[in-house]
Amino acid sequence: MVKYITIEADFNFYIPNSFTPNGDDRNDVFIPVMSGVKFYTLMVFDRWGEKIFETSDVNHGWDGTFRNESCKEDVYGWKVTLSTVHGKSKVYAGSVTLIK
Repeated sequence: MVKYITIEADFNFYIPNSFTPNGDDRNDVFIPVMSGVKFYTLMVFDRWGEKIFETSDVNHGWDGTFRNESCKEDVYGWKVTLSTVHGKSKVYAGSVTLIK
């Protein structure tokens, strides 16, 4: 007797709570680590709610700049909207600390 087992893609989502965009090539970009994601949007906001960054590219994160200027050391809000490979929509929100 033969039984077939289907292993579906796993969904994982991790996002850091701080990053250090200081040019040392370590932790210079704020970017989620994900698997099992079909569609994705990341938005970053300043403390007054102004959107300062947005991307739908899973390989492109926020480098700590806004309008080609370095942002100050502060806490910034973020929101991620995504769709899993299983068709489920998810929304996550939180904050990230920019450390220089």
